[in-house]
Amino acid sequence: MSRRAGVSLLEGWLPLTAQLVAAVLLLVLAAWLLRRARPAHVVVVVVLALVGAGAAVGWVWWSLRDQDLATDPPPSGLWVWTGVGAAALVLLVVSGVRRGWSRRALAVVAAVLAVLCVGLQANEWVGYFPTVAEAWSQLSAGPLPDQVDPTALAGMRGTSRTAGVVVPITTPDDISHFTHRTEYVYLPPAWFAPGTAALPALMMIGGEFTSPTDWIRTGKAVDAADTYARAHGGLAPILVFADSTGSFRNDTECVDGPRGDAATHLTDELRPYVVSHFGAGAAPSQWGVDGRDVRGRPRRHRSPGLRHLRGHPGRPRPERR
Repeated sequence: MSRRAGVSLLEGWLPLTAQLVAAVLLLVLAAWLLRRARPAHVVVVVVLALVGAGAAVGWVWWSLRDQDLATDPPPSGLWVWTGVGAAALVLLVVSGVRRGWSRRALAVVAAVLAVLCVGLQANEWVGYFPTVAEAWSQLSAGPLPDQVDPTALAGMRGTSRTAGVVVPITTPDDISHFTHRTEYVYLPPAWFAPGTAALPALMMIGGEFTSPTDWIRTGKAVDAADTYARAHGGLAPILVFADSTGSFRNDTECVDGPRGDAATHLTDELRPYVVSHFGAGAAPSQWGVDGRDVRGRPRRHRSPGLRHLRGHPGRPRPERR
């Protein structure tokens, strides 16, 4: 397996350096703030730091259970830095009531680094941002590679292309009332050629803590589809980058339930939209589902809500008119 280019956020020198620097700054800050304080004040600060750390760890624990993630425990570093980050915020508040801008500046830097370490530990767990470059690409939210406006498609039909395009789509929610983000469709080069038969479609579904664009930015799904198309005369499935969660932190399990009617949206709104607007094959055998869990690991979806969407999961077949 090839390694991703760029500075890694999952291993290597950057996460370790951030943790070491944060720990040193926090120790210096604590010693600086408390060295001349009265014993009673020291006790108060320590108690507040412990209470803040315990509350933060408790909230994270409850949040993981609420999202049904307790069976996939995070690394121990996440618990440690959650507590340390909360304690750093307490020291930040304490520094605000003490004189001296140098103490306050040090407290701000230490608190920011401590919170950053919490994020690095969470990212190590879910693998959301593999590198600094990919993190910046996601956070800057620039246009996707090969993205075109839907209104430009009519003028592109009947042309010869060597690469596909990505089109943002606004799908309805009048049936499911499922609030979702912008979804995307990848159209392979063959889609633009005249006389092309109805192409199969592959619905790409991410897990919790993802967005539909993750398949494109960090998963390189469009690059893989273009590579496949070049080896098959421009033919490739239409890729449908679906939003099955509606938000970054909402685990619907691709079913209809208290977190939203995700299955209804995928099968009764998104799929018909792609069929009617982009001419994808309508038969179940023309549709496949590719999914990733919360850790980014591949899995075939077995959601009962998607049973009539799946013809052959992950292996859609072409249909000739």
